[in-house]
Amino acid sequence: HSKDNKLGSGSFGSVYKCSLCSDESKIFAVKVVITEKMEDALNESANLESIGYHENIVQYIETCIYGGKSCRKYADSITCRIYIVMELLEGPNLQDAVSCIASIKPYSEADAKPIALQLCRAVNHLHQRKPPFVHRDIKPENSMVSTDGRVIKLIDFGITKRLKSGAAMTMGAGTPVYRAPEVSASDSYNTPADCYSLGGTIYFMLTGSHPSYIRASLDNLFDGDAPASSPW
Repeated sequence: HSKDNKLGSGSFGSVYKCSLCSDESKIFAVKVVITEKMEDALNESANLESIGYHENIVQYIETCIYGGKSCRKYADSITCRIYIVMELLEGPNLQDAVSCIASIKPYSEADAKPIALQLCRAVNHLHQRKPPFVHRDIKPENSMVSTDGRVIKLIDFGITKRLKSGAAMTMGAGTPVYRAPEVSASDSYNTPADCYSLGGTIYFMLTGSHPSYIRASLDNLFDGDAPASSPW
């Protein structure tokens, strides 16, 4: 890969558009994570492998590790590079897609319904695994739309957790404007928290903004003075 092929970046790494040296027609998305905490970085690839195939979830291919104790060549280094190879999704994320439509006309229920249904199927697939997965960061930016606008896929499983039988979590995670109230309050939560985030994402499709309840929470967080530069 090269810097010219960079597709995006986040707190857990950068994603590049790459091809096989032996066959440049085979193109993939590769997430590169440089870390000293290999176990945390491998969480996403382990999740994707265990989640399995679903037409509305980004397809995982393989993971390659270089450096750290896993590689004899770099045995003196505690830093490792983890390459998570996935299918390439070239369409826009849902936030960009909705913003483009909303700038021309309101996003209708007819437009939102097939996309919302696909997202529901993806989330249901996660929650029906045994034990279930909680994505913890469902939002428009983590939902990729195909170039023809007909298919949507859930991405970014870096903070996804698999629940043990009867377990719940308390640690806050995800994007504040899409967190369920119990997550923001550090109360115990599990799979229904994803449903709240999914509802917020569908609300965004229909309105172009996040729910007023969440906006009010942000106003309280910033003592009534939320950042003026907010894209919402």
